[in-house]
Amino acid sequence: AMQIEPVDLAGVVAQAVAMAEPAARERGIAIRTAGGVAGLSVRADRRCLLQVLGNLLSNAVKYNRPQGEVTIDAVAEAA
Repeated sequence: AMQIEPVDLAGVVAQAVAMAEPAARERGIAIRTAGGVAGLSVRADRRCLLQVLGNLLSNAVKYNRPQGEVTIDAVAEAA
């Protein structure tokens, strides 16, 4: 069952980056986290958010050019 709760975005992003890092390192791809991620909290199911971010990062690494770069950033918008 999904559990929607406040989730620290930086923590989930760091976990997703750690999962994608070995494949990125193998291809010489740098994964960078921009400043917009810090301090943001989102209402989400932590497990689902991690899975989605992990899939996006995996694809970004897989379909990138060798020695490429992936940047993760976020922008807070009014609801």
